[in-house]
Amino acid sequence: MDIESFNTLFETEIATPLAAIGAVRDEHSLFWESDSLTVGLLRTGNRATPPPQLTLFVRHKVMRDLDEKLPSRLTRRPNDYPFKLAPSSAASLLDPNFVYTPLNLGDYPAEVYSCPPESPEEIQARLAELATLLNATLPQLESHLTAAKMLAHLTDEGDNAWCEQLWIQDLKAVV
Repeated sequence: MDIESFNTLFETEIATPLAAIGAVRDEHSLFWESDSLTVGLLRTGNRATPPPQLTLFVRHKVMRDLDEKLPSRLTRRPNDYPFKLAPSSAASLLDPNFVYTPLNLGDYPAEVYSCPPESPEEIQARLAELATLLNATLPQLESHLTAAKMLAHLTDEGDNAWCEQLWIQDLKAVV
């Protein structure tokens, strides 16, 4: 499957259905925002060559980016997000036993959409399934991933990286 075919499937199977809950597309990425959170479904790897890869990124809006500024718009820089997950793991953020995994060096979990070995129909089905999962999960995130919970994750489970220290300061200011 070439990139344009994937982009078409991404639009029809992910972007259009999730627009119903407020998700917006920005180039090859999709963003959803609540009052306090920004969630990005970002294309990782080389966006211009197959196979396409997607990673889910989550941040609290009070967190500064790595330029030490509050982003003035939706940020597509993965390192501006503390929570990095394979998109099919989105529901794990709702689990009270969720454990934050520090991934601050650019090695992000991703889901690869490769044809072959998968057929275009299998990729389409996977994307449709992902849209259903995100549609059910994203609206619940704000109540499960509060500033206080995000602070606890970063403090208790982080690796004390510079960016985590920055985010801890930001979250402490609002908790």
